[in-house]
Amino acid sequence: MRRSNFFLIMISRIPPKVMLLLMLGLAIGATVMVQQSIEKNKPKPQVAQSIPSEQVLVAIKDIPEGSIIEQDAFKIADMPSNEIPKGALRSSGMVLGLKAKANISANDFFFSQFIAVAERPSGFESKIREGHRAFTIPVDANTGVAGFLTPDSHVDIMAQIGSGADSKAMVILGDVQVIAVGQQFKKAPGQSEAQPVSSVTVSVSPADAGRLANAMSSGKLYCLMRNSKDYSPVQTTDVSRAFKKPESVPQSDLVNLPPPTLPELPKMPPPQLPRMSSDEANLRNVDMWAGSKKDHVEFVEPKK
Repeated sequence: MRRSNFFLIMISRIPPKVMLLLMLGLAIGATVMVQQSIEKNKPKPQVAQSIPSEQVLVAIKDIPEGSIIEQDAFKIADMPSNEIPKGALRSSGMVLGLKAKANISANDFFFSQFIAVAERPSGFESKIREGHRAFTIPVDANTGVAGFLTPDSHVDIMAQIGSGADSKAMVILGDVQVIAVGQQFKKAPGQSEAQPVSSVTVSVSPADAGRLANAMSSGKLYCLMRNSKDYSPVQTTDVSRAFKKPESVPQSDLVNLPPPTLPELPKMPPPQLPRMSSDEANLRNVDMWAGSKKDHVEFVEPKK
């Protein structure tokens, strides 16, 4: 009781101005504490996340239906991923050189349903490499590896030139792809038995086709089958090198050769002119023309 009276006495003795300042300070402190409490309990705003950009194909001009899509008809643009429609094409290889199945306007996206799929050849021509030619070689059981060759086999081709002691064998082409065996150009699944055939067709460059043609006309060709994982190069020889060229005389020796001697011709007597009589000698024959008409006139020279 005495303590409370003491505080009341002390407060009553505080000047009014000081009391006003104390009350103002308490009010400000209470306001700050309430504001801090509100800010602490207020939910924090979410920070906006950056959206990644992706590449997409966009038409830069109108592409009519049925036309071929060229390089200048589209561009590759960077756009936010959320603005790119689902299914839009991203790679230029999916449209370049292909045909449009529908009208595509400028600034439109490309979709697979608007692009005609390129037709892939499925016949025998598809087995021939670009820039190569198909060349057929006659074979038998000895030259064709006993019939174990199949489409997509790889072989070295050896030529045998001459016969007997003059026979020569040389590899003229290495690592050649077989694209057909007989008339079969697709490998049968699970094929393991030999199939004797009379010919094999290989894919070679035009220059190698000429070498094969020369070798085939000069001798016999053999196929040397390779392991499916063996792509090592081999030394090859052109068949034309198997033939000896005639020795040529050096130019220096030709200069020093003596001039050739010609045989002496026999002396012939002078020709004898036919003899005429005096009457024949006095005759003079003249052809006279009048337009297209010809007259033969004989004049007799008077005797002296």
